[in-house]
Amino acid sequence: MKQIKFAIALLMAIAMLLSLAACGDKGPDVTGKYICVGESYYDAPLEEPYQESWLELKKGGKGIYYSGFEFNIKWKLDGEAFSATVSFLGMEDTMEGTLKDGVIDVKYGDMTIRFVKEGVEVPAGSELAGGSSGVNAPGGTGVTGANDGVLVAGSLADAFSGASAGVPGGSETAVIENPSTWYGWLALTDFWGIDQEEDIYDAWAYVNMDSTGKPYFEVFQDGDSENPFLSMYMTIEENGTCIMPDIGTEDAWTVDTYLNAEDAENYQTFLNEDGSLMLSYDYTRYDGAYGCSVTMFFREDGAQWDEENDLLPPRYDEYKAALEQGDSDNGAGPQSTSEGDYGKSNAAADGIVDFDTLKAGFTWLKYQTSYENGYARPTYEEIAQQLGGTDGKKTHESSWKQDYHVYEWVTAGGDFLLLSFKVQEDGSETWNSSSWSSSLND
Repeated sequence: MKQIKFAIALLMAIAMLLSLAACGDKGPDVTGKYICVGESYYDAPLEEPYQESWLELKKGGKGIYYSGFEFNIKWKLDGEAFSATVSFLGMEDTMEGTLKDGVIDVKYGDMTIRFVKEGVEVPAGSELAGGSSGVNAPGGTGVTGANDGVLVAGSLADAFSGASAGVPGGSETAVIENPSTWYGWLALTDFWGIDQEEDIYDAWAYVNMDSTGKPYFEVFQDGDSENPFLSMYMTIEENGTCIMPDIGTEDAWTVDTYLNAEDAENYQTFLNEDGSLMLSYDYTRYDGAYGCSVTMFFREDGAQWDEENDLLPPRYDEYKAALEQGDSDNGAGPQSTSEGDYGKSNAAADGIVDFDTLKAGFTWLKYQTSYENGYARPTYEEIAQQLGGTDGKKTHESSWKQDYHVYEWVTAGGDFLLLSFKVQEDGSETWNSSSWSSSLND
């Protein structure tokens, strides 16, 4: 009897192995990396992708979608029907389409995207405009040209990228101005080496110049207006759409870790066609103990957000209310003229004050423009009054052509407070951004 039972069990085991082998032979191995070769919005003809984008399918139905940022995905294949769920910070979105002969065609939000597996030849007979190799879009629509500025859009994707002209929330102009102030969020995800939950915070970013005229880019996390989360000198690309880091020796950092020149490429900050700024990088603490992924998304202070599609900052409603109050008080829109060549100041102003006055004025301004005080936008006159009634010295004249006026208050010892003001429609000038000597933080 025992021999019979053993024989039956052995036969069942063999049958199971044969069954598993048969299952494994049902289709080819589709895992691997698939490179984006075409994308479009609203079923338009496919165009060349603006930036690097790819899918990596891993065993077990997991993988990665990369388009400026890395997103975790879970994918399934049923015959030729392909689907993937894209996840980030609890948000989920779905790609659906086909996978056939090493080519993935999917709909993702308002986008149509085509990926081709590494090592697979692009189908013959389809070319991009200008003769470069391309593929046909689903339904036989050909790839028709290069795309110079469109990034991923559509629900979750909208939260991290710009939309082309005509997409809700889009902007006809997209140039990074110096000086300028930006509001948005920063997300900390994929922690390693430390037990910490993923989180997202309000954040402010500033493009400005220091007292020597050297341009910089700084980001502050909500709740800490004194210590930049990210600080670096930079230049703005000639077309005004990218912040290019200029990193020297211990003059740039993120959190508590200095950056070096080799890091510069990872900290390039791009402007999308809808006027939003975005940056993504991996942070590793200086001693290698732990790290995480950092993602930032900003719109220029005062710009309209796409509330339906943008991933909004946690305190967006409070920011919006404060902004609407400010708009009703001060008016909106730029004005290219001001009160004389020196704005609200005068030709004789040297901006010299004593240290106590400068410190007191700085402390007052920091509170006025904080979250606790509703992100107020004091006028030039209000700030000058807090600085002993002293007019600031006109500086950074190039910015005056862009409806921003920059003034400087200094002490005999070299302490300084550099302030940028936005020229409003009614001729008033309201605070836009600040730069100051570290001595004022003491």
